[in-house]
Amino acid sequence: MKVTSVETIPIGVPLAPVGEASNHPLGIPTLPYVLVRVRTDEGLEGWGEISDGWGYEYPGVAAALVDEALSRFVVGRDPRDVKILVERMWAWMRRRQGTTWLVAQAVSGVEIALWDLDSRAAGIPVSESIGTLVHSRIPIYAGGNFLGQGDAATHAEFYRPALERGVDMIKVRIGVDWEHDLDVLGELHELLGPEVQIGVDGSEAYRADTSLVIAQRMAEFDVAFFEEPTPRDDAGALARLVAESPVPIAYGEHVHRASGFRTLEDDGPLSDIWQPDVTVIGGYIEATATYELAADLGRPISPHSATTPLGFAANLHGAATAPTLTYVEYSATAIARLASFFVRLFSPRRYVV
Repeated sequence: MKVTSVETIPIGVPLAPVGEASNHPLGIPTLPYVLVRVRTDEGLEGWGEISDGWGYEYPGVAAALVDEALSRFVVGRDPRDVKILVERMWAWMRRRQGTTWLVAQAVSGVEIALWDLDSRAAGIPVSESIGTLVHSRIPIYAGGNFLGQGDAATHAEFYRPALERGVDMIKVRIGVDWEHDLDVLGELHELLGPEVQIGVDGSEAYRADTSLVIAQRMAEFDVAFFEEPTPRDDAGALARLVAESPVPIAYGEHVHRASGFRTLEDDGPLSDIWQPDVTVIGGYIEATATYELAADLGRPISPHSATTPLGFAANLHGAATAPTLTYVEYSATAIARLASFFVRLFSPRRYVV
């Protein structure tokens, strides 16, 4: 079996207003995603997804990396030689575009597609191809919107379908007007009750001093974790937050390769909870190495996943092999809007728009 083509497929999801907000706080009208399709001469297809942590802001850049730099290592090769093909990609890119950020994200999409092909050829789930299956059932939490996009009742209604299906944790996002957002958070906590855990995403928007003030307020509402309150490349701020924050600190969606986690942990520690994302970190090989490192250090794993159903499935397969797994993120904002599209995409008479 040989690979005949590697293709990138950009798609976009309009971001509808939430509650009384007229648009997204960051001014983003459409959330782009980039899928990767690898085809073989035996008619098999493998699918992957490229993400920069929240969809993909620059799909043209992702496509160029795959088309111009990575496809040469895959086309004409046996897709079942995944580890060899991926190592050749890293070796080539190391002295050229590097092995982090855009490159790691692009490698993720191609590598996920190759493992999909490998597993289809073998007739087994991807989770069994990439490692040792540890979990047959995986808890998820529902990720949602910025607190400034609505009042507590609006957010509670947004999460209601997930909560009615048994989800017991959600994640909200805090923005520039964090004092107002914390008031909404307190009301939402009271509305949902103590049986629903709440995590909060800070989007790397604050300095350490401000983050600690915010964390003190969050502790009043039993917040499960404070995600990315400061830029992840500020090791000193991370170490201070982990040492002083009254709520657990979570990081990892923008960390690339297992070596990235190891380096930050050596400088830090990185965080109380690690959040690697298979579609960002460099693929399954790097993700499973990170799970093993987390297990050695006793760090809980809670994979980030603000992706399409395809990327979410990839993170579920990866998480099934993580010994210290707690939860996997479920992007309640995007997946509901993409579900019907993916049903058509993978049906016998599929098409792409």
